[in-house]
Amino acid sequence: MKIFNSKIYRINGAALIEFAMVAPLLLLLCFGIVEFSLAFYKLNIATKAVHIGARYFSDPLVSKTGSNFSSAKIPEVQNIVVNASKTARKSGFDSIEEAFFDLSDVTVEIPPNSPIDHIRVSVSYEQSLEIPRFFDLAIPYTYTLTASSLLRVQ
Repeated sequence: MKIFNSKIYRINGAALIEFAMVAPLLLLLCFGIVEFSLAFYKLNIATKAVHIGARYFSDPLVSKTGSNFSSAKIPEVQNIVVNASKTARKSGFDSIEEAFFDLSDVTVEIPPNSPIDHIRVSVSYEQSLEIPRFFDLAIPYTYTLTASSLLRVQ
């Protein structure tokens, strides 16, 4: 009878060891999925905001004075991009009226040597890991998110 009981005890101990080996990998996988989806959410908001700014600036009545591009409208386009990201985030699941980036992260440029008039509006900003904040871990890892939109002025 003692032999039978000792086998059950050994099987339970093996399951605990297997769980201890697999649990960190499962948690890492879950946190990676959450981190990727948060980054994709922020990139999607930035892409939509950049596209709204590019559509505004691609209107020739806004972007051109005569036959040349007006650089006086660039700060206005930057404000539109930042405000569009605030609006998109406010209507999202977190309902915070705050942009992920500021005016210095938004660039508006006219690509040189283009046969047709094009404008490019882009956003590039540093994003840090979100998950370690919840556990008070000091992981200094950041990555850059970049969204860009190139439109033709008609």
